[in-house]
Amino acid sequence: MVDRFTPDSALSLAAGQALILEGADNFATKFLAADVAKLVRLPIVQAGAVRFSGWAFSTLPEGGACVR
Repeated sequence: MVDRFTPDSALSLAAGQALILEGADNFATKFLAADVAKLVRLPIVQAGAVRFSGWAFSTLPEGGACVR
């Protein structure tokens, strides 16, 4: 299934998955992905880059830190 990750489609896109991998270029999508991962109890790997610097962050569904 190919679809945009929006508030209307996020839950259906995450359903049945084992992991969310997010590398969007805007904060709205990053926060949406973190929220959906928490709701459906999926691990998530989030990443970003600006010029020559990058970062990656993973969160397990059991709790702990998150991007939000």
